[in-house]
Parts: sequence; C-alpha cells; structure tokens
Amino acid sequence: MSKWVRVDSTNLVQEVISYNPFEIVNEAFHSFYHEVSGEESYGWSYDPDTDTFTAPPPQPEPQPEPKEITEVEFKATLKLSEKILWDNPETGTDAQKGAIVTIKSEFPYYGIESMTEEFEVLEQVGFFTPERVEEIKLALS
Repeated sequence: MSKWVRVDSTNLVQEVISYNPFEIVNEAFHSFYHEVSGEESYGWSYDPDTDTFTAPPPQPEPQPEPKEITEVEFKATLKLSEKILWDNPETGTDAQKGAIVTIKSEFPYYGIESMTEEFEVLEQVGFFTPERVEEIKLALS
C-alpha cells in the first residue's frame, strides 16, 4: 500500500496519508505531496535537491530528577556513633558542632552531587573519613 507525505514550506513532513492526494487535492498544492515507501513520518526532513527524506535526530533522553535527600534518609546511613554526634553536636568539637548545625539547616538536598561541599567539610572536621564518605554516597545514590 502506498503512502504520501505532505511537506511544509520548511521541507518538514507535516502529514502522512494513505490516499492518493493527486486525485483529491487541488493541483496548486501537488508540489507539497510526495509518494514514499519507507518509514517516512512526521518531523522528517525533505531534501528537494536529492528527493530524499531524512529522519529527525533522536531526542535526548530526559534526565531524571535528582533524588531528594532528606535529613531522615541521610541519618539512616549513619553508624550509631555518628548518629549520637549528629543528634548531639554540642558533644563534638566546635568545628564539628558548627558543621553539623549548618548542614542540618540545609536539608533537603537534591542529588548526591549537591552535597559535595558538605561531605568535604564533614571530612575536614573529623566527622567522616574519606572511605566513610564514599560509603555514605553509595548508600544515598
């Protein structure tokens, strides 16, 4: 079964039909219609110089929304000793207390990448080791 496509003035396919337009459509519009036999469809480009059609480039995959990381989710990844300090920052050093209080106030975070600086600070104040940071990141990913 034959099919025809109608291209617009920018040479993009705007319509796909299965009837012969040359028997129905006014002759003034015949130049917009082309008989095709392949996969040509909406959005394809027509090259009048070579009388060929080209598929549109693939659409990029939509990126998923970054995962929301709440304080509850973050705290669930902590070991007991870390939870105790997290819940009672005044028992740590002044630097740990300041870091914990500030980071707590910033929740939620969106995606593990958004917490890069926070992890660096928690390492610097001795709350986490670099290895522990990687464990936490993996658990939150």
